[in-house]
Amino acid sequence: MFRTIPPGIGNLFNLSFLGLPNNSLSGRVPSSIGALHNLHELYLSRNMLTGEIPSSIGNMTLLNGLHLSFNDFYGEIPQGLGNCRQLIELQLSNNNMSGSIPGEVLSLSTISIIFSLAHNQLSGSLPSQVGSLANLVELDLSYNKLTGPIPSSISKCLQLERLSLAVNSFDGEIPPALGTLRGLRELDVSHNDFSGKIPSFLVQLTDLNYLNLSLNKLEGEVPKQGVFLNASAVSVFENSNLCGGIAELNLPSCKSNTSKPFSTKKSYSNRHGSCHLVRLHSVSLLVYHLVLEKEVERKSLSN
Repeated sequence: MFRTIPPGIGNLFNLSFLGLPNNSLSGRVPSSIGALHNLHELYLSRNMLTGEIPSSIGNMTLLNGLHLSFNDFYGEIPQGLGNCRQLIELQLSNNNMSGSIPGEVLSLSTISIIFSLAHNQLSGSLPSQVGSLANLVELDLSYNKLTGPIPSSISKCLQLERLSLAVNSFDGEIPPALGTLRGLRELDVSHNDFSGKIPSFLVQLTDLNYLNLSLNKLEGEVPKQGVFLNASAVSVFENSNLCGGIAELNLPSCKSNTSKPFSTKKSYSNRHGSCHLVRLHSVSLLVYHLVLEKEVERKSLSN
């Protein structure tokens, strides 16, 4: 068995399946691999391969599955992968890939089983083209350096059952777009910079059996319906401004923000006092006028 993939691999023109996982392969993947135009499946996971993923892989337009996880690939994800318009599985996790996620790759609407870029060094925002993955069941972008809000276009990924965005730097509120993903079973957005209140739509995702909101900046009351009734299915720790929820979550009670009823006692007292003063003033004026009339009458009689 070769310890490296030989350049002559590209001469196997009629090869349709190449599976070499767990073989302690090292070195680079030769660019000649792009000559395998009839290849449908490429499994090179769990080796010690390094270097950049050759852009020539984009020439393998019949690829259905690309599995390069658990190696030491670095550099950017080649945009040429966007030419592989029959891909249904893409696994590049647990490498050293950097740069942004190419929109061309996210536009591959054929990917339906899994799209995993987890445990890399990817940065930048999540492109809006993620909405093209309308048939995708599992999306894993965890353990990267992605930033910004979750694009609203994710609402188009209606077949998603598992979504992990954990351990990134996503921010803003957890978007309402996730509420359209009625088939979600697992949602992990832990260890990000999400803020605001826990959205009520999470209660309505009836298939949800795992929800991790930990290590964010969420605030307000934790619901007591839906998945939030199962402490073993929900994690909300290290959100310092959360309160309430079921007792098993060990959160502080929420302070009542109900305003005290407006008291009319003081205003009534003031009005009552004012009226009393007005009456006293009126009585005083009446007495003054009576005394004045008596004095005028007395002087008139004396004259």
